[in-house]
Amino acid sequence: MDTSAYQFLATPDHALIEGVWRLENGVGADDIAPDSRCEIIFHLAEPPLEKTASGWVRQPGQLVYGPLTRVLQLRRTSPMKVMAIRLKQHGIGALIENPQSLRNRSCDLTALLSPILIANLGKAARGNLQRFSEIAQANLLATPGGDAHAHRITEALRILEHGPSLRAIDLAARMKISRRTLDRDFMRHTGLTPGEFMQIHRYHLARAQIRAGVFSLSDIAALCGYSDQAHMTREFRRFAGKTPRLKRGEDASDVFYDQR
Repeated sequence: MDTSAYQFLATPDHALIEGVWRLENGVGADDIAPDSRCEIIFHLAEPPLEKTASGWVRQPGQLVYGPLTRVLQLRRTSPMKVMAIRLKQHGIGALIENPQSLRNRSCDLTALLSPILIANLGKAARGNLQRFSEIAQANLLATPGGDAHAHRITEALRILEHGPSLRAIDLAARMKISRRTLDRDFMRHTGLTPGEFMQIHRYHLARAQIRAGVFSLSDIAALCGYSDQAHMTREFRRFAGKTPRLKRGEDASDVFYDQR
């Protein structure tokens, strides 16, 4: 039987980090849905296998996972123990120059961060969650990606989170910038397009409504900005690997983004 222990610690006042989390899990499999955030992950036991275009590949022991636009399939072949940093939506763009290069894939930390920074974080990952959070917040600061336009993306993200059916062209007009500038800002700071961000956000809104078990699927589709139920079903297949079902409660993979 698959058992897990998960703990999340929020860091609301940090510019780049949304929180840190730890997970211990047994042998099993997970389908991880995208949520527009990137993660810095330290595997303290054997890493899981990840399904790629070339087959099942073992993840690195310490990695950054880039922005997802599809379901991520993992297979745990032995008990897993993880400490991780959950970045804010624009956080990856403040740490690296081209977050779009990490779309739908992981990258060993050694290719992105300095050896001293990796060593500091790796040592802290073997301690308690509070200490790990303190070290992460002190070490992960906006360096290469910080620029004068970063405030624009945070404002755009705030607007979109309150308007899941807003079109990208309308968002650009509301912010008094061109659609091309909006697209460039999103890709530069999040690795996603505005449209992809809205699709992912809409999926999570619908998923929360389905778990609540109050409305029908067709009503949920309308409430969350889908054109119809078939549209919602297509996006669920892409992001969750399965079709929506009216089932109260949480899926087994919720432990990975239950607090997000």
